[in-house]
Amino acid sequence: LNTGCRRSELLGLRWEDVDFDQNTIYIAGSYQQKYGYGETKTLRSRRTIKLRQQEMNLLKEMYDESLLYVFQRPDKPEPISVNGIQKEFRKLCNALKLPHIGLHGLRHTHATLALQARTPIEIVSRRLGHSTISMTMETYRHIIPAEDAALAEELGGLLD
Repeated sequence: LNTGCRRSELLGLRWEDVDFDQNTIYIAGSYQQKYGYGETKTLRSRRTIKLRQQEMNLLKEMYDESLLYVFQRPDKPEPISVNGIQKEFRKLCNALKLPHIGLHGLRHTHATLALQARTPIEIVSRRLGHSTISMTMETYRHIIPAEDAALAEELGGLLD
């Protein structure tokens, strides 16, 4: 939720791409069960994402130098399967009585919250690894009218 990454990017996240000193992760590739580790979806998908100390602390707790991938079980040489993660995520949502939006829904939630927080669309686009800003605009344009109305109210209040 805090990264905006695609599932395949998170599954392909290797420990060597986690920088605990800079509180960043580098999205260098992606992992799909059918194809294994490979290129990111686009060149712009290769990116560095800054995380808060809280997320980095969780990663430090999970760190295991014997594993290549962040989302890997010790008894397997590859990352956890998408189905396995989705099953665990569903259990967590049930336990917390949260709606089932799916793992990809977390990416959309990340973008929506960032835009509602008035993060410039260029930054949101870069964080999501979209190939163009227009792609981000097209995907999340339904957020913008509400932001425009909020801006009208805010500016009106300043001018009153």
